[in-house]
This record gives sequence, C-alpha cells and structure tokens, in this order.
Amino acid sequence: MGRKLDNAMGLYLEGIRDGDVRPAVERYTGDRYTQHSTGVRDGVEGFVEFFEPFVERTPSRDIRIIRAIEDGRYGVPARVPEPQPR
Repeated sequence: MGRKLDNAMGLYLEGIRDGDVRPAVERYTGDRYTQHSTGVRDGVEGFVEFFEPFVERTPSRDIRIIRAIEDGRYGVPARVPEPQPR
C-alpha cells in the first residue's frame, strides 16, 4: 500500500473504529482534509465535530475494510460496518 492509502485506512480504523478521533485525524491528514460525507465539514475540526459525538453514541464500531484503492492523489478504503445487535 502507498502512504495515502495507509493514511486513509489509519483514519478509519484508529479514528472511528478505535475512537481516537482527534489524534487520528491529526496524525493521518495533512494541511487540507476534504471530507466526502455530506453533513461533515472539511478540515480537522469538521471531522472531529462529527465523529466525536458519533463515537460517544455508538460504542460498538467494528469496521472491516473490504477493499482499498489508491489513485493519484486519492486513497479510498471501502469499508463495511459490522451489523449491530438490536
């Protein structure tokens, strides 16, 4: 894997799955972070303001990366959230 893909996967796994939101986004993003999800602002603070509350209200966050693509400037992990018990 290339560095961009390693960074994208680290952000998903450490930031969201493991709940280390701010340390992960600061470790794995650069000066400019563009968020692809609607409702989440670009930048470190946009990521943190969305995912810190998500982590608090979602205690089980088992994420499985099923494929990953690196293309030029982009590193894109495709993930599948594990089913949550009801």
